[in-house]
Amino acid sequence: VPVIQLRPEELKVAACNKKTASKKEMIEWAVSHFPDENWIKSRSGTIIGDNEHIADALAAIVAGVATNEFKTL
Repeated sequence: VPVIQLRPEELKVAACNKKTASKKEMIEWAVSHFPDENWIKSRSGTIIGDNEHIADALAAIVAGVATNEFKTL
C-alpha cells in the first residue's frame, strides 16, 4: 500500500489556507466541514480541544487526496 507523507504545514494549508493555523482553527474547520462526526463534547455540549487529533486526521485525508501522488494511484 503506497504511503503519502505530508508535513503538518500541508495539513494546515489544506484545511485553513495558512501554515500557522492553530489547534482551535483546525478544529473549527473540521467541525464546519464534517458536522455529523462524533465530536468530543464537554458536559455542556461544547466541542472541546480534545478533538485536535480527529481534526488533524480529517485534514490529512483532505490534503492527501489533493496530492499528485494520490491522483496518480
